[in-house]
Amino acid sequence: MSGLPFAPFLLLVRRLTWLVLGLLALGSVLGAGWGAQRLYQQREAQFRHQAEAAVQAINLLQARNLADWRRRQLADAAQLSEDPLLAQAAQQWLARPQADAGVLLQERLRSLLERGGYSAAVLLDAQGRQRLSPEGPQVRALPSLEQQALAQAWAQAEPVCVELYQAQP
Repeated sequence: MSGLPFAPFLLLVRRLTWLVLGLLALGSVLGAGWGAQRLYQQREAQFRHQAEAAVQAINLLQARNLADWRRRQLADAAQLSEDPLLAQAAQQWLARPQADAGVLLQERLRSLLERGGYSAAVLLDAQGRQRLSPEGPQVRALPSLEQQALAQAWAQAEPVCVELYQAQP
């Protein structure tokens, strides 16, 4: 009978042991969950940073490419406007538009389209009307953006670029 008074104490110790083990297990699970969440957040932030850096690099590359493209376009325009033979041929054709005289100019315009990668190449008169295209003589007004750029080019006496846009059909 001497062992019976300790039985409630042992039962209490056993229950406390299971409670402590349960709390430790719960703490371990919560700690592992918290650690996994922190790891996920760190990786997400790292991937976001990498994606932002890649987009920024692409943006910078595209901006440089666009600036280089504009520089090439302006250099091509300056070269064409400074070509004395082309200027003389254009001036003569505009003074007396004849089909025979326009053939060489049409070939030059066609060459600009085929080899220069341009979407359009036309000869304009001083009022900004299209007078000659690779297909032949024609009189059409320029779209408003091009008219504004032409006025600016006349005023500055140097080539200008029109901002990129999609032409309306």
